[in-house]
Amino acid sequence: MKGGAMRTPIRRMGNSAAILLSKPVLAHLHVSAGDVLELDLQEGRVVLSPAQRHPREGWAEAAQALAAAGESELEWPEFAEGAQVGAHNRFRPSPGSAP
Repeated sequence: MKGGAMRTPIRRMGNSAAILLSKPVLAHLHVSAGDVLELDLQEGRVVLSPAQRHPREGWAEAAQALAAAGESELEWPEFAEGAQVGAHNRFRPSPGSAP
């Protein structure tokens, strides 16, 4: 999306007012309906930007969804709680080699 001015009407919504953001504007901001934007007033302008999220936001819900779907098996079982430190680094002889 190229920089430049775009006009959009202010619409009444109950006791408030709203503006609609077009699909190209949403795509440019990498947001979609339901996301949160930060609104800042700077020198008579309204500046919208995607709200900063916590880096692990949503992880607990995603883990619960995986467990419910039966996909909670660890990719790296050596990191499971109670796993012996260094257990994954033990020498394992190749099949057919002498003990």
